Amino acid sequence: MSVADSSRDLLVRWNAALANAEPGYVAMIDRFDPGERDAARAAHAWLVTDGLRGESVPYLWIRDGELLGFFSLAMGQIELRSSHLKRLDPPQQRPTQPAVLLTWIVKTPRPDVDGEWLLLQAVGLAGETASTIAATVLALDPFDIETADMWAKHYGARASKTRLHGGTEERPLKRMFLELP
Repeated sequence: MSVADSSRDLLVRWNAALANAEPGYVAMIDRFDPGERDAARAAHAWLVTDGLRGESVPYLWIRDGELLGFFSLAMGQIELRSSHLKRLDPPQQRPTQPAVLLTWIVKTPRPDVDGEWLLLQAVGLAGETASTIAATVLALDPFDIETADMWAKHYGARASKTRLHGGTEERPLKRMFLELP
């Protein structure tokens, strides 16, 4: 389907074949406005420069020929506390768990664009993927403390034992997770 033909929300897996066949997608990505947040700008920079390298698979949210946001998924692992392991369905025993890793997610800052649709697509695809590869959770690496707080407050994401670069000595960044449906 051509970019100009879309008149509803589409989720498109971004790959080199599509980039070569449909140059309109490249232009759409270049025009995307991630807003002012550092995390959103970093996500957009990643999509432009590294999105086709294969380390993580990007999915573009397109409506009426406009890129409204995107997310990308990869495989990873996460170190969970015993209390977290007991609450998984079914409960798990090994602290290191396979995970679908949400490497980036960003939407345009326009107030008329609700990112809930994009997040639901990411969680749904992660759940579908997890059922075929035995991942137990959706993991994500918050860009900074502000992003970690947003994930915890708005979506109930919990911090794992897996430490990341960044944060402070008093409050280091940790990989976060959500249980998959």
